[in-house]
Amino acid sequence: MTIDDSATTAPGQAPDAFHLMKAVRRSRPHVLIVDDHPACRAICTAFCDLFDFSSETVSDGAEAIHAVTYQRFDVILMDIHMPGMGGIEAARAIRALDSPAARTPIIAVSTADDPSSEAHYRDHGLYAVVGKPITASRLFTAMNEALAAAPHEPRSWAPQASAS
Repeated sequence: MTIDDSATTAPGQAPDAFHLMKAVRRSRPHVLIVDDHPACRAICTAFCDLFDFSSETVSDGAEAIHAVTYQRFDVILMDIHMPGMGGIEAARAIRALDSPAARTPIIAVSTADDPSSEAHYRDHGLYAVVGKPITASRLFTAMNEALAAAPHEPRSWAPQASAS
């Protein structure tokens, strides 16, 4: 597993957002990771451990709906393309619940980095998009901003196109 080098601080430099948030956070966020691929679940779990967030995993949208019905999560990481109930359908179902779970920030984890796809995801109740391949710094930024922001302030953390 590769961790994004931008998530570290060189000697003599000011600490980055990752280290500052970890130092001042007073409670440990609880994350639901929803992905049909075991490797993706493992990567997201490892990042949550790195961020000192607790996490649980499920492998499809129906399991996600069941999980949020019986347990509180501070943020949900939702793969978009899953067999059975996909991420968008699961997000809509979670938003339709008559419980606090309906307001839980849901972050799409997707290979799509097209701005029109991101707008489409937000239209269906997803707070933000973290593009694959996932890096620690993009995921940490998205999760912390989702935890701090109002549910109706979507943002995007898609990979930036590199200048060739």
